[in-house]
Amino acid sequence: MQYYAWNQLCQIQRLAVDPDVHRNGIASALVSRAEGFAHSKKARGIYVDTPTLNTGGRKFYEAIGYQLGYIMPRYYEDKLDGGTYQKFFDAVQT
Repeated sequence: MQYYAWNQLCQIQRLAVDPDVHRNGIASALVSRAEGFAHSKKARGIYVDTPTLNTGGRKFYEAIGYQLGYIMPRYYEDKLDGGTYQKFFDAVQT
């Protein structure tokens, strides 16, 4: 996680779970901790980038309430397109 004061958003830098333990709630728990961190910083929301070919990751983010914000053509080194998923909180916490 990284917090950006200039836009009051947090970014999940990397989220990876060993394929042998997929579907055990680990990724959901990690994102939940990330969201807790964002709330502690009084962030407006969180975003995460993932390759558009990462259909499992994209479905995961959508299932936990993140929405596709935009597609970034040739975002990654290997010229893969990236998608930014975002979740904004209803109100800034006080």
